[in-house]
Amino acid sequence: MKSYNIIGTSQPRVDALEKVTGSAMFTADYNTPKMLHLKAVRSELPHGKIVSLDTTEAEKLSGVRGALRPEDVPDKRSESVLRIALYCRGIKLCVLLVSRLF
Repeated sequence: MKSYNIIGTSQPRVDALEKVTGSAMFTADYNTPKMLHLKAVRSELPHGKIVSLDTTEAEKLSGVRGALRPEDVPDKRSESVLRIALYCRGIKLCVLLVSRLF
């Protein structure tokens, strides 16, 4: 059986200096030209069923490039991401594609 001398010991963090000084780059820190962000629109109601979802007003807002609704995703597994049935407050109703976060 191999002997592991790392388990149970303190190891130096090679990125510690960058993290504590604020110079470390995280995924959210990267921006590219024409990059889009996803912004989830969540339910404010604790229970119900979505009969229709009109995103035309949201799509008219500055910076919004489009909207993704449950009916736009043909795969049945998508219901885990975008819900039609509401069982608690905060369920994702749709996702907006935006050029900047607001």
